[in-house]
Amino acid sequence: MNSQRIKTIAILAAIIPAICFFLPWASIEIRNATSIKNFLGMMGEAERIKISGYDIPCMANNGNARAIQKVLTIFVSDAENADKKSYLVWLVPLLAILLAGLTFPAARNRKLALAVGAAGILIFLAGTIKILTADLNPAGAIVHISPGFWLTLLSYLALGIVNIQQHMRPRPLT
Repeated sequence: MNSQRIKTIAILAAIIPAICFFLPWASIEIRNATSIKNFLGMMGEAERIKISGYDIPCMANNGNARAIQKVLTIFVSDAENADKKSYLVWLVPLLAILLAGLTFPAARNRKLALAVGAAGILIFLAGTIKILTADLNPAGAIVHISPGFWLTLLSYLALGIVNIQQHMRPRPLT
């Protein structure tokens, strides 16, 4: 793969998670009004709630903290202190930007290319396995993972593949 394609993929793989951070990552479908009260711990009329990466810290630090704690239990076993832990979600787009930025010097450094590639692939695998093995049907609700989250994971996979490919590319003899 030529260096122009690698640059293009790296830039897109940084931009996509930054944009998807503001798109819905999950939607919670509530089955009935009683379930809304039980699931969210509040009164509400909505049957479907959409949550983006940006919304997670906002909701965890206002009156919807119980709803976010329920969603966080999908990803982490202990949702205690969800309000504080929720700010870690800001690392998702920032890490994609960091890995994309490291892709450029990785073109000249095989070990860095391997490390960046492995990080991208591991993030993709960890996120995918966690979603596929999670209970997406907590009491009274169904959680649907939205395209914004999947596009973010696919961006990490693209960064991983590009960097692994750079690592495996034959180097000219000096």
